[in-house]
Amino acid sequence: MAESLRTTAAVVLAAATGALAGTVGSFVQAWRVQGVTVGVVLALLWSVGAVLAWSRWPGSRVPGVVTAIAWIAVVVPLCSRRGEGDLVVAGDGPGSTWAYAGMLLVTATCLVTTLRRAAR
Repeated sequence: MAESLRTTAAVVLAAATGALAGTVGSFVQAWRVQGVTVGVVLALLWSVGAVLAWSRWPGSRVPGVVTAIAWIAVVVPLCSRRGEGDLVVAGDGPGSTWAYAGMLLVTATCLVTTLRRAAR
């Protein structure tokens, strides 16, 4: 019972972490320091770190997968144009890098850690 409750709490926190990483990263990805886009690198590192941290949860692979799914579920709508014509993630270099490289890295991190755990 206690293990099930711990796993459920981990899944809920993992979903919140993935959603938070996706939301904050979508706004941070355009940050520039003296003309150099550093926000996308910071956002990608945080997103991969979140998935990696939850993928190492003892006893279950589910929290890592949930983190990746929550990240994607938040970032995809933020890349889409809203009814008013606004969008959070522009289709420029940093925005495209954030969306596509982010999805690739988050999914790859989730898969690699899951496959490594299964091989043990």
